Amino acid sequence: MVGDFPNILIGTEAGIPFYQFTSYMLPICLLELFVLLVYLRFAQPSLFKAAVLLHSLSADGYPNFEPPDEDCPELSDPADRAGGHNTLLNTIRHRLPKAIKSRYILRRGLIILAIVIVGFLLSDILNWSPAVIAIAGGIIALVFGGCEPFSLLQKVSIRDILFFSGLFVLVGAAEASGGLGYVSGTIVHLSFGNTLILCLLLMWAGAFATCFLNAGPTTALFLPIVLSFKSAAPHSLYWWSLSLGVCAGSSGTLVGATAGSVTATMIDRFVKEQNKFTAGSAEDEQIGPSEAVGDSPNSADKDSQKLTKLTFKEYASLGFPIMLIFLLISSIYITVLYRW
Repeated sequence: MVGDFPNILIGTEAGIPFYQFTSYMLPICLLELFVLLVYLRFAQPSLFKAAVLLHSLSADGYPNFEPPDEDCPELSDPADRAGGHNTLLNTIRHRLPKAIKSRYILRRGLIILAIVIVGFLLSDILNWSPAVIAIAGGIIALVFGGCEPFSLLQKVSIRDILFFSGLFVLVGAAEASGGLGYVSGTIVHLSFGNTLILCLLLMWAGAFATCFLNAGPTTALFLPIVLSFKSAAPHSLYWWSLSLGVCAGSSGTLVGATAGSVTATMIDRFVKEQNKFTAGSAEDEQIGPSEAVGDSPNSADKDSQKLTKLTFKEYASLGFPIMLIFLLISSIYITVLYRW
């Protein structure tokens, strides 16, 4: 339930216990994850090959990393660096300056995480909302995690926040205008009174809406629609259908999930830095008098290494087929639950 924001909305609105949500959704999610890996293995075999840009490697072949973040403390013991053992563990520890090197901070983080997980499992007994438990755990981790809270908050992407805020405003406008009642009536009319067809229509409609409205706003849009259904569904199938549909639609396009937009922003920053580094390296190279500029042996490699941004079309070409596969698997799962 707490693994995704739409599921938190569904679980909170429907009053579904944490353990019940997990028992229904965990098996199908693991199955879809396995199918996704198999699909990517054959559709994008290059993703499973080690490919590191040449200019991102150091002289001894290990990846270069950025300097440590000033906002996070470096609490490693200097004596650890004095060890002269040429082992893989020491190599990793020295070449990952951003890794957590304080067992004390790591222990505190794991304790907070364990308390939050226990809170999720006992949320129904304690009569606490999982959303409240998650927020409380995040605040505790922010205060006692070892990093400067205000510096971390300054790194939040304002552009992404404004984007998703605008989507929620559009959803609120659609609900206030009475458009949700029309959508609800249309879905019920197309189902011909069949509960299974209604569940499948809800799932597929939620998936395609998520492709363009994002998972959170789509869930907020469909919650009143599901609550308006007069007929009851066995095994709370309406909520599982909505959750699986939103989950599938999140994979369809770049704006389908919050992670897609945030990842695109991070890739944008990374591409700018990498291309700037590549351009600077090309200017520093000296070409021999007998070599022409176009005949440089590394010119083709540099052109091939020039990175590009992640576009909506590029993402959809891979994500949309995955969405359809997820919908087919989820449709079979919902049908099995209905017949069970």
